[in-house]
Amino acid sequence: MYSEEAKLLGKNQIHTVGELSLFTEKLSEEFKVLACERAKYRNRLRRMRDSEAMQPVKDEISRLSLRMADLRRRMKLCEDIAERSGVIEQIVNAIEMPDKQMQTSRKHIKEKPEEEKKR
Repeated sequence: MYSEEAKLLGKNQIHTVGELSLFTEKLSEEFKVLACERAKYRNRLRRMRDSEAMQPVKDEISRLSLRMADLRRRMKLCEDIAERSGVIEQIVNAIEMPDKQMQTSRKHIKEKPEEEKKR
């Protein structure tokens, strides 16, 4: 799973959350276009009576469905990456918070002796 996500990020040169968001939106738009196109073919298929003429339409529907499945898979990977990056950000913030508090307390400790020396 992680390797699939890494491949997706590397292949599409995605380095930031913003780039990931734009990529996901692009996939979503492409998915909508394909879904609309597939619906048109399905409607056309309903009106057809000749089984020989139906086959190319069925093939096109299958091709579109396969492409949509790939887009769905990639959108799911993007969703997982975005979710995990949010979790990682929370963990990093949780780790950094005590460090910042410790640095602040160290500053106060260093400042107190200097104030006492002045008295």
